[in-house]
Amino acid sequence: MANFPRSSKPASDWTIQDLLSYRITTVDEDEKTFFKKTTLRPPTCSLLRGFMSTPQSQDVETAKMCHYFHLADKLTGGHESAIDNFSVKMLEKLGYDTKKNPKINVSILADDGRILLVQENKIRGSTRNPLPQVVAEAIAAFGENNRILVELGEHYRQSITIPAITMQGTYPTFYKIKVTSKLAKAVRKGYYPVIQTTVHRHIPSLPIPSDPGMGQSLNRDHIMACLNAFKVFVED
Repeated sequence: MANFPRSSKPASDWTIQDLLSYRITTVDEDEKTFFKKTTLRPPTCSLLRGFMSTPQSQDVETAKMCHYFHLADKLTGGHESAIDNFSVKMLEKLGYDTKKNPKINVSILADDGRILLVQENKIRGSTRNPLPQVVAEAIAAFGENNRILVELGEHYRQSITIPAITMQGTYPTFYKIKVTSKLAKAVRKGYYPVIQTTVHRHIPSLPIPSDPGMGQSLNRDHIMACLNAFKVFVED
């Protein structure tokens, strides 16, 4: 296959076939393996107390977060903006430094502009797999981050692990995507790489799986604990 060049395409057009073509595979990991912790604990931030109990308005900012939560959790059609807005508010409350990005639903940026985390959102019930798009965004982030590093006089990095989250409604999936210079070059030049890339993924096992997302308090506690634990992988 290496002799048949592929044409480049935007991240939003990537499909599972693109992952297969670039030899990108996914391995699912349990909670302990993925987060490297035996016990996950929900955040204790006072700003999240009202949301963690019964998503109700405690103050203006919490009211906004709760409003976006109810839209994101029940939205089954239309735009994904409600999920984007909820994600921004939620991650900010958890201590993530969020930014909106025209090419990525939500991203975490370092002070120098490097992308530390990418996030892609889909409405609840969407049949479109967000994995190809978030992987393509991570590969793009690798190139952008190295461009910034070189401009700052730092060394070009041959590999960077990009943390990523996809949200389907209010149900997240977590990824650690190790992007190498060889993979980035293959995608940029449009040829099939020889080396396989493995994406590590964790899909939270919810206490109440019949209602995926944060609608149930037990699910909400578990998901927030996962989000809280994931911060350690978002390094500046």
